[in-house]
Amino acid sequence: MSNQNYGQNWQQQQGQYGYNYQDQYQQPRQPMVVIPQRPQEELMQYYNQQNNYSPAPNYQTPGQQPFPPQQQVPAASFDYGFQHPQLQHMQSAPQSQSQMQYNQHMFQSNQQHSQQFQRQQTHQDASPMYASTPPTLTSQSQGNFVQSQSSTYGGKPNDRRVSSFNGQMKRHSMPLSQPVVSASTPKATVRLPSTQQAQTDPRPTKVPQVVIPVKHKSAAATSADASGPRKPQPAAKPQGTAKLQGTSKSLSKASSTLFDGVSDEEADRKLILLSLADQCISTARSMSNSLARSSSDSGYEEYQNLMTTGLQCLHAAIQQWKVGDARTLVRLRLQYATLLFEETDSDDIAQSQLSQGTTACDRSKLFDQKFSMQHLLARIQFKTKPKAAFKVIDGALEDVVAYKNVIWIYVFRLLRTSLTLQLCRNTETQSTVQNLRQLIHVAEARKDVPVLVMGHVLEACVYLRSGSAESTEHAQRAIAAARSFQLHPSLQKLPQLRCMIIFQDLCCDLATGSLEQLESKIDGLQELVDAVSANSKMWPTGNFNLPTSVNTSSTILEDTSGILRSTADGKASISLRWMNQTELFTLAFLLCGVTKLQKNCMDSRAEQYISEGISYAKRDISSSKGSKSLESAIESVAREEYINLTLHIYRVIAHAIRSNWPLCTAQLKQIRDKFSPAALEQHGQILQYLDGVIKQGSGDLRGALASYGSADLSVPAQPTIKISGSDLETRLVATMNRIMILKSSAGTNAEGQALLQEISPLCSKHHNEAIQAAAKMLQATPNPTMPVIQLKEFLHHSLQIAQKLKNQQLKTLLLNVMNVRFFAGIVGEQANKSATTSWQLARQMRSPLWMGVSGQNLAQMHRLHGCHEEARQAQHDAERAFASAPEGVKRRFEQ
Repeated sequence: MSNQNYGQNWQQQQGQYGYNYQDQYQQPRQPMVVIPQRPQEELMQYYNQQNNYSPAPNYQTPGQQPFPPQQQVPAASFDYGFQHPQLQHMQSAPQSQSQMQYNQHMFQSNQQHSQQFQRQQTHQDASPMYASTPPTLTSQSQGNFVQSQSSTYGGKPNDRRVSSFNGQMKRHSMPLSQPVVSASTPKATVRLPSTQQAQTDPRPTKVPQVVIPVKHKSAAATSADASGPRKPQPAAKPQGTAKLQGTSKSLSKASSTLFDGVSDEEADRKLILLSLADQCISTARSMSNSLARSSSDSGYEEYQNLMTTGLQCLHAAIQQWKVGDARTLVRLRLQYATLLFEETDSDDIAQSQLSQGTTACDRSKLFDQKFSMQHLLARIQFKTKPKAAFKVIDGALEDVVAYKNVIWIYVFRLLRTSLTLQLCRNTETQSTVQNLRQLIHVAEARKDVPVLVMGHVLEACVYLRSGSAESTEHAQRAIAAARSFQLHPSLQKLPQLRCMIIFQDLCCDLATGSLEQLESKIDGLQELVDAVSANSKMWPTGNFNLPTSVNTSSTILEDTSGILRSTADGKASISLRWMNQTELFTLAFLLCGVTKLQKNCMDSRAEQYISEGISYAKRDISSSKGSKSLESAIESVAREEYINLTLHIYRVIAHAIRSNWPLCTAQLKQIRDKFSPAALEQHGQILQYLDGVIKQGSGDLRGALASYGSADLSVPAQPTIKISGSDLETRLVATMNRIMILKSSAGTNAEGQALLQEISPLCSKHHNEAIQAAAKMLQATPNPTMPVIQLKEFLHHSLQIAQKLKNQQLKTLLLNVMNVRFFAGIVGEQANKSATTSWQLARQMRSPLWMGVSGQNLAQMHRLHGCHEEARQAQHDAERAFASAPEGVKRRFEQ
């Protein structure tokens, strides 16, 4: 070696390689690099120049014995407990910086001892207590032999002979079959053989040397050397959800720091396990989209095998992680628990991993990782125990509020709202609104506009889901607060937030039945959809990031398993999952079609929008790229199927508004045959209602009464919290149709009147004005005991609401009722005007039933006024309309 260190690296090599007892010295050794020591004269001269020890004579004092007598040597075995007379005056050994000097002095003393023993060769051959193996100095880390450093008690140095003797006794008390040094943890020693041999000794003279074992290279290092130098690769930018690949890459880049104190073989083993787990999981998740849309089970076994292998490799890496970076181990536990939650039903194992990880986070003060684990724990608990999940969130909120950790205050409050909206019941409305208002307060104080707008949008959604009388008004206020920031620069970069505002605003108007401003809002939605369609980068995936003003580190993505991300300016952003492009376009077509339903009888534009949405949903997107869990892919497909089924249902409603009953019957049968039983069960109530509507329009009144009287469509005497919102609305409309059929016959009029009295309080307090108008109309038909003034009041109030809502069907029904009750047999301009208007509205509706009824009323009015030609024409039009009506309707009019 060109740069000889003269044995100065002994301190670094101690406790790693070498031999500690006589038998081991004769065994084959590992490859050694031999570094010659300095000559003896230089060592003595170097030692005399040092001032680390107290002054002591370097040579023997006259009259002093040069060596202990023979009888003082213990007879059990070779003993190193005695000391050279020259060492009696030496102070305690210095610290690690002077360890080499002390070892050199001990080497000189041992060499002199060896020379004395060689002169007494005969005695050595006869006595078994002296071995031919030269004495060996061991380091303090071994703990069983001569101590290299002195220990003091009471300010005085202790006698090293006592500690040496005790160590020697411990050594010889071990069984011979048990080695002193474990093979897995070899300890380095410095062997100092004698330089002088007796003339009778045939063995060659040994040169003083320091032996340094050659360290074997790992497999990874050997492969790297063979492939030559590599160019540094730029770090890949994280995309989508947090993947295991990011963790394995970070480990491979910083293996020297992550596996500090671990052998290269063990470090390589962990990296191989992590890389294998990453490859298996990535390959499996690349198959999730195709498997979720496939009707066969051919690929499920391969997916399960890949995912099982990946999870086992990740679990093995975690189990072998004894020494290394605590942050990386916590990341792996979080990633492992996330995979167990998303891919398996092993919630107990996932919670165990989170418990161990939380303890490690508390010990290492890793707050982001701890809160991420509590976030995941709440989601796991919500699957079976929603109340326990809310307790976990409330406990985490107490901690983050106490720490004033703003970003995690946002995260946990948004999580609590999201989980509440997934519940079927609305018992958490007030607490959820209070939670969102606290979120809005913090965001407003820090001027985090995206979080502030998200809080207002979610508040409107909570109110709409509640179904209370004042819910729509509160929701409109929240939407107005959100729209006040629509020109803020941060919202221009978030089309998802703008789309949320438009959707919630449309839902508010549809809930109240107000169609005045729907045209302008639909235009805004169409502009946004067209922009997304022209530039797909605006809406690349179903995930989007909510930026904040909180500073964060660049590793926040890996630390939180994708819950938080870092923006380009070093700020934290919250990762949220919503709709993909397919869901956005189909839902936009649905909302546009629903807003046009009231006028569908005149222009059929609602059918066009809905049919276009159905055609878009039929596109083949099975080859779409993405890396998500199989459960997440199945949920995405289920949402698409849900929206597609809703489109088909509203297409049936659009045809029912035009009284195209044969087409409605065929499409309803197609729905039952096409969609899965799970999807049909979710829409079971509305499908049952449509079945009754089609039967009623076709003239099958008994079948309609049976459908309307089912348990899913009956209004209980005392509606509970579970029956609210759209569920209660459907029940009310079905019950009003049932009442209309019952009151058309004298035998069932009383039953219908009793049902009307039961639902009247609910209808009068409902937020949808169309339901209020329909209930007032039913109260006015036919009820001979009702005073005329009250009857006119009911009809006038209903007609005003129908004109405000531009409900053509409701206006046609009201005008025909008014003709029968107030203008039957009366000649006058008002009676003629009322009959003419009802006939025109019926023609716009294109309903054969109401065209026939209005035509007959108009023909009767013309006869009373002496206009016989006009009467014949009106009667002809009425008969032609009845001819196109269903057979059941014809039979009822023939009776």
